[in-house]
Amino acid sequence: MRKNRLAILSVVLLVSFVNLSTAQEVKKITLTGRVIDSNARPLAGAEVAAYEKFYNYSNGQEYTKVLGQIKKTDANGYFVLNADISSQRNVFIVARKKKLAVGWDVLNYSRSDESQGNFNIILESPCVLAGVVVDEAGNPVAGAKVQAVPKTSYLRRLEQRPVLAPEQWFTTQTDAKGNFSFHNFAADVSTDFWVEAPGKGSVYEYTTHWTSSCGFEAGRTDIRLVLPQEVAIRGRVIDTESGSPVADAHVLIKPDNIKEHKNPYRPNQTISGQNGQFNFEGVPPGKHYINLSAPQTTELVDKRVKFDVQADQEVKEITVALDKGGLIEIIAREATTQEPICYVAVHFWQTTKDDKFGFYRWSMTGSDGTLRIDAPHGECNFSARCDGYSPSRVNEQVVVTKGQTARVDILFDRDLDASRKMTSVVRPTLVCVGKLTDTLGKAIPAARVSLWIDTGGTFSQLGPEVVADAQGRYEIKAVPPEQTGFAYRISVNSSGYGAKQFERISITGKPGTPVEMKTLVLQPADQSISGVVLDAEGKPAVRVPVFLHPVKGQPSRSTATDNNGRFSIKRVCKGPLRLQANFDSSPGGSGSVKTESFEQNIKIILGQIKFYRSYISLVGKPLPEIEDLKIDLSSADANDKMILVCFWNMQQRPSRNCIKELAKQAQQLKQKGVTVVAVQASKIDGNKLDEWVKNYNIPFPIGMVQGDVEKTKFAWGIRSLPWLILTNPQHIVRAEGFALIELDAKISANTQK
Repeated sequence: MRKNRLAILSVVLLVSFVNLSTAQEVKKITLTGRVIDSNARPLAGAEVAAYEKFYNYSNGQEYTKVLGQIKKTDANGYFVLNADISSQRNVFIVARKKKLAVGWDVLNYSRSDESQGNFNIILESPCVLAGVVVDEAGNPVAGAKVQAVPKTSYLRRLEQRPVLAPEQWFTTQTDAKGNFSFHNFAADVSTDFWVEAPGKGSVYEYTTHWTSSCGFEAGRTDIRLVLPQEVAIRGRVIDTESGSPVADAHVLIKPDNIKEHKNPYRPNQTISGQNGQFNFEGVPPGKHYINLSAPQTTELVDKRVKFDVQADQEVKEITVALDKGGLIEIIAREATTQEPICYVAVHFWQTTKDDKFGFYRWSMTGSDGTLRIDAPHGECNFSARCDGYSPSRVNEQVVVTKGQTARVDILFDRDLDASRKMTSVVRPTLVCVGKLTDTLGKAIPAARVSLWIDTGGTFSQLGPEVVADAQGRYEIKAVPPEQTGFAYRISVNSSGYGAKQFERISITGKPGTPVEMKTLVLQPADQSISGVVLDAEGKPAVRVPVFLHPVKGQPSRSTATDNNGRFSIKRVCKGPLRLQANFDSSPGGSGSVKTESFEQNIKIILGQIKFYRSYISLVGKPLPEIEDLKIDLSSADANDKMILVCFWNMQQRPSRNCIKELAKQAQQLKQKGVTVVAVQASKIDGNKLDEWVKNYNIPFPIGMVQGDVEKTKFAWGIRSLPWLILTNPQHIVRAEGFALIELDAKISANTQK
């Protein structure tokens, strides 16, 4: 029976898919680009696929079609794909190569209908993502098909765009113990899962929260996906007036509210038989609804029926009676010319007394701009959408009378702003070259750089996005000199670092010559923050979203609380940040805090805005006693010398790199009158610390925090590690919390005071 159901479902989906894909003009397009690794090295032989995403309005689901053949990159990492597409806005490019994480991009993030893409797809190092599938009793489920639906926070334009194809690239099967694992996702990726298991009638969806930016973060190996108990659905469709069965009715079943359902599943579809009967092998307990659509020749009206399924039921019996109604005829026209507009999507709905949908259907105007549907007696709402016209959406109402036809014309005006192109005077242009480094001065390869024109708050991207080379250098060609009426802004994105979003810059120089830009420094995203979300009564807020807002160089991050209301966000930058839990419109409202990136016990209370204490600043104050940190400086090293204190953690790579770099500069710093001391800012084995210091020939004293670590950090104003503090010769603090690359400038400024 299951094979028959799947066969019928495949036919129904194919019909829906064809209707959607052929309803728009097909265009031929050439997609080009390059695949590189995280060090900006070209990847030869990487597989590259393109697919287009379609939306099936009848069931509210997205489906995909792989465009053409999967190609491989050449020796220099380049690829060319030829494809027939319906809409640029829904075309994805996906690339993979063994031992690397999958990478992807979208064709039309600029919403232009002319872009053909010049993709730079970066394949990062992969993480493990693993878990187990069990049944409702906790027993492992072998042979379950697990499809990952990944999304990434690496680029804002992709954050809300999950990848759905090629399906085989993101699908695995559980072993005899129910275990599954993926080894092809980068650290900035999170995923949802779709699970189809032997003996189960539904394909179940799993996520940490329904918001599309949330999911199971790459690197987790503790994921547990529980398949629910199921109840079979047996139903029958009849004609209300005659009581006779209705054959060939389209029957769709789905959760009543997928955002709140305990066990959300993918919609199932089938067709009623000659006796009007339909069957679904199994759905979980909870609230559901069935949408029924009879063949148009019957003049029977679509109907939506809601029902509950109880866990103790073996079979749920449903009879749906369909009524005859009236006909709605809609013609979409261009307002000025009265020409018909084809392929306009129109949604119809009618609510019941409890404001629930009793009737819901979508349709599309044909080549003559006309559509006709059967609808129930009474007031029927409809909404029509037409891109490229103003308004883009029309909401109206029509009164339907049984046995009669209600005719409505909907008019759209051409959106001149949408088609108006920017014109400019051709002037000699500049070539902008620059470099990207981290806070230690190390080059950042494979970072994405885009230049934007700011015309009074409206940003337009100038030319294609470029990628930094292995030395962290980038080049942007054909840049017009600055002139009255616009300014330049730059955006930089690199995995593992905080982003720069629309940062104001100045570009001046002689046309036709390279202009060396100021080096851009990105903060490493090597910090984490964690805490708990509580409601107004102090109870844990379970499975609510938590957002890190991308301000002041912070990356964009999203997560969700667990069953205890706790959350953790990794890969954030040191410094201030703002967290928001939940939405303003959600029950209990939202809560937010402003805090620092090193906090690990943040408490967010829904309905409240909270500010965590600001750490004190030592600037302008005498340096606290370093003897309390078990550092003993001689008078020769201390008197009339600038003191550079570095708080660090031997267990963190950025801290170790900072100490090693200071060791290289120790002699030069001594000649400049600077004495260096370092403080291990957490409790560790003293012997291991001494061994590390000896192995790397660290020439300056190293102490360790002796008392309460957090109190010491607060007293010294330490917000992240490593943390540098520089005094003048009189031991008054002049600078703190700066990057090592800024040290020379801080010393020079200190000397001049």
